[in-house]
Amino acid sequence: AEGQEPAAPAAEPPPAPSGQRGWIISPAIDLLCVGGLSLLVLLPWVLLRRRITIGQIALLSVLINMPHFLASYVLLYRNKEQVLRYKLASIGVPLALLAYSVFAVASASHTNVHVANFAAFAGLYLAWHYTGQTWGMIATFGYLSGRPFDGLEGQLVRGGLRVLLVWHVCWFLYVGRAPFFPPWLQASIDQAYAILSVVAGASLVLG
Repeated sequence: AEGQEPAAPAAEPPPAPSGQRGWIISPAIDLLCVGGLSLLVLLPWVLLRRRITIGQIALLSVLINMPHFLASYVLLYRNKEQVLRYKLASIGVPLALLAYSVFAVASASHTNVHVANFAAFAGLYLAWHYTGQTWGMIATFGYLSGRPFDGLEGQLVRGGLRVLLVWHVCWFLYVGRAPFFPPWLQASIDQAYAILSVVAGASLVLG
């Protein structure tokens, strides 16, 4: 309208950082490292209905999980300042888990509820952990490509991941079928799992 100042042009996304071309090592290696390799290995295994043994699980844990955890521990415990900055993660949570582990083992001869709680906690935590990692990778590669997510776009992407988070928790409870769950609670979990499977599928299609 006359007399009004023209609207400011939309801000351009920042260019990819100097020396980077939208990837960390190379497009192919980055794709494999952020999850592509796991799909190439595990998807055929699942489709061929191969059963995995305890020994194979242990071997995969040694080759994949332990280096991953050790790298995380190095980042967290690399110096005193880092430990004090994240006292809850570096001191509080490990001590709480250790104390509960001792309690769970000591009471295992009377009840397995506390041991089962560890599995439940792992399922809940991993749901948050995996979706958080996924958002971190999406945001990182968006930035490296010079196309970071704006406020609404980022919220929509993270919203889709939170749907997956809730589905992951329901899937874990649905598959686990804890014996100490009352029938009405397990029935509610089954219904929630069925509904969330549809919602998660729609979220995946919509992107």
